[in-house]
Amino acid sequence: MNQIERLQEQIVERLKLNLPSIAYVGGFPSKPEEFDLANFQMAALVHYGGARYASDNALNHASQSRSMRFVIALNFTTLEGEHGAYAVLERCRSALQNFPLAGASPLMMEREDLADQSPGQWRWQMEVSCQARSISDHQGPRRPVPPILRHPPLKQED
Repeated sequence: MNQIERLQEQIVERLKLNLPSIAYVGGFPSKPEEFDLANFQMAALVHYGGARYASDNALNHASQSRSMRFVIALNFTTLEGEHGAYAVLERCRSALQNFPLAGASPLMMEREDLADQSPGQWRWQMEVSCQARSISDHQGPRRPVPPILRHPPLKQED
């Protein structure tokens, strides 16, 4: 299992523990066209949304900071009440915000938006992010190291 899959699985497991039992919680399906949301009163589908990289060292990019983003697609049949969108959005937020992940920093909330609404169906999208290390297989050539001066340089006279 790779880093993306390990982190996604931790998010899915956290949501399973904190969402109502009527909710279907899982990774986003490989074939979304075959997944029918009409079969569920509530669903939370998690997928990797991408990353941004930052350099930690201007001379060597073998190790970089990786800001990873995960998206939770939430589908509801109602807005209010114990199993409504508003209550479950708050449960998701409180369950994920600052949740520590093995192999990355704790989750940080990025955004949530109403993505779509149709009769009897409400769809929200929530984004969370974490920081992880990105380590290259290729470490690159060894760079020359400047010598360390053991005594102060001589002063030049005018």
